[in-house]
Amino acid sequence: MTAYGLASLLRRQWIRDFFELYSYTNGGTMAKCEVCGNEYYLSFEVIAAGNRHVFDSFECAIHRLAPVCSHCGCRIIGHGIEGKDTFFCCANCAAQEGVKGAVDHVRDDVTNLTI
Repeated sequence: MTAYGLASLLRRQWIRDFFELYSYTNGGTMAKCEVCGNEYYLSFEVIAAGNRHVFDSFECAIHRLAPVCSHCGCRIIGHGIEGKDTFFCCANCAAQEGVKGAVDHVRDDVTNLTI
């Protein structure tokens, strides 16, 4: 293990130890994830549209907050596409629902590409 790797590991362990110690010594309880119910010392809070949410992982946050594609039903984690007053995960799903002009990327003539 490199010195950087060891320092990173020790820093993460210190953060874990600090939060555990703070939570238990201050009589506080660990925050409880509103999706799975897990009590975790590294849980986090998200405020969306004025509402406070607590999660123990990004997975749970995505499950609760991410919009759903109106065509295929998957969670939209990236930018997605909005058309016909609804959300889609990609241009293909939007096109299949009749949205005109939706593209995932723009094709340019790349033969004269300069960087």
